[in-house]
Amino acid sequence: MKKSIALLALLLLPGIAQAAPTTRFGPGIHLVGIDIQAGLYRSEGGVDYFARLSGVSGDFGEIIANGIPSEDGPALVEILPEDAAFESTGDGEWYLVDDSYAPEIRISFGDGAWIVGVDILPGLYRTEDDVDYYARLSGFSGQLADILANNAITTGRITLQILDTDVGFETSGGAIWTRMDTTSTAVRSVTWGEVKTGAKIENSP
Repeated sequence: MKKSIALLALLLLPGIAQAAPTTRFGPGIHLVGIDIQAGLYRSEGGVDYFARLSGVSGDFGEIIANGIPSEDGPALVEILPEDAAFESTGDGEWYLVDDSYAPEIRISFGDGAWIVGVDILPGLYRTEDDVDYYARLSGFSGQLADILANNAITTGRITLQILDTDVGFETSGGAIWTRMDTTSTAVRSVTWGEVKTGAKIENSP
């Protein structure tokens, strides 16, 4: 309710443009529903910091979730309709991920945030590299509740099962993860609905 009143007040101020919210944007503090649409967004790099906000007073208590993406891979964040604003720093650009997003699905990948069943296949993965951080995710809100399992500062061989029920996987530190098994190659649509088959497979990170 407070957000709705605040946004209505902004719309009524002289000089505030009421153009349709965009689905592609760069750095700054953007009002959700006014400047930008809610939804799942991806950046290919260049983002130093991002935050989902419940207000724009600058108070720390208004940070719903925040993050510092990997320098060497894509970032993903879900901006919810009830968020007041979204902040991004750096020179990276964000774009909305919808059903037009159709990458070649990978069975080997490196740093970044990845959509399971869209960017990467689920399955048994292994890396021989040191890893700064990795996490299996149930969503991309950036909140702790999305973390299904994680680990940090690991050395030596790691073998990990990424489940077909996982929504995402995040990794940083320069490790290359490679799929070991040849089980199901079914993939989901970006909107987590219809299961698709016959996706193009990309073998290299």
